[in-house]
Amino acid sequence: MKRYLFFAIILVACWLVSACQQNEIEFYDQSPRLNFDRHTEVVSFADSDYVRNTQFKKVTFHVVLQGNMLKEKRSFVVKTARDTTFKTDVEMELEKSYVYSAIDTVAQSYDFKVMRPKDVRTGRTEYGSFLEFDTSNPINQFDRGLEESQRLLVTVRWELRPSSWEDWQFGTYSDAKYLYIMDLLHHTYDEIESDEEIEKVKETYKKYIEDGNTPILDEEGNPINFEN
Repeated sequence: MKRYLFFAIILVACWLVSACQQNEIEFYDQSPRLNFDRHTEVVSFADSDYVRNTQFKKVTFHVVLQGNMLKEKRSFVVKTARDTTFKTDVEMELEKSYVYSAIDTVAQSYDFKVMRPKDVRTGRTEYGSFLEFDTSNPINQFDRGLEESQRLLVTVRWELRPSSWEDWQFGTYSDAKYLYIMDLLHHTYDEIESDEEIEKVKETYKKYIEDGNTPILDEEGNPINFEN
């Protein structure tokens, strides 16, 4: 009985090795195709980006060659596509086409721009779009690759809140409060160097209210204040 079981295991192992070798042959022995090397890319904008008025982030995507090695340079095209699970599309700036120029390699990297979200809020990833290969574009010179690797999900979020925030200085944190501070001081919380700046924030907002201006509301709809 043990002998039969041993032979059965050997047969299964041989079949698995053969199947793997066949898959490798199928992957490489075909017309050139491209795949993304990952499925998601997260782009974050921080408080320093708000102060500096950063308008975009340069992002790198990586493609992997499937099929026969190239004998000459080839062009490919990527485009954006909606992901309906997100409320807002990501605005991306892409080249009309890209060129796979390192023909002696199986991977190459390229840059594109992700534009800054207009809605400035902390920790809410509401922006998402796909970057995908456009194999139907006449400029494209590659066949379609693996179906599961034809799209790269790009999500964008703000990470405003500094990790070092102390409530005793300005009270409980809120995005609205922090945006007011940065607009007034023209630098981030971590760059505050004196008690005079802390008092400037408090006194300036106090005068703002005394002058009859509408209070600034936090994320819960409550007026901000700078009390401990």
